[in-house]
Amino acid sequence: MASLITEFVGNNEVIRNSALELYPTEGKSKKDVTREYMKLYSDLFVNNAIHAFAENMTRAGHTVYLYNFEYHPPSFGALGWAFPFIGW
Repeated sequence: MASLITEFVGNNEVIRNSALELYPTEGKSKKDVTREYMKLYSDLFVNNAIHAFAENMTRAGHTVYLYNFEYHPPSFGALGWAFPFIGW
């Protein structure tokens, strides 16, 4: 994980360590490590690209609306079916 993150952020130790904290793999099962890699790839190739696109469109003079949706965990109970996502 560290070498992959270094490839994208360079040798900036502060940024690299912050990124490693976001995607911890040490002491995790193979399944959990796979999930962390999927989260990392999702952020690198989807979220960052969308954010860059929104910034480019704003610079070009367009009005841009960027939304973030999160899945509600089961702890939301009965209301979870009515509001399966949080948007902000």
